[in-house]
Amino acid sequence: TDKTQALEAAWDEEWERATFEAALARVRETSNPRHFQAFDYCVLKEWPVSKVADTLSMNAAQVYLAKHRVAQAMKRAVRQIENER
Repeated sequence: TDKTQALEAAWDEEWERATFEAALARVRETSNPRHFQAFDYCVLKEWPVSKVADTLSMNAAQVYLAKHRVAQAMKRAVRQIENER
């Protein structure tokens, strides 16, 4: 039924959000703080790379590398959390 599908979709969305938040907490604890900040600004706050670079006194290449490293750590953390449940 439509109600069942809506409930399942809401559950899946909440599960994904909770998994993302748990992964974010793990990665925040284990990442280089400056790298995590670059990821936060670029991905979560959607700042342009130039603004992140200026704010953190980094060049664009450093911002991209930091963002990539933290994104990879996030993917690993999500997989670990999913395997634990």
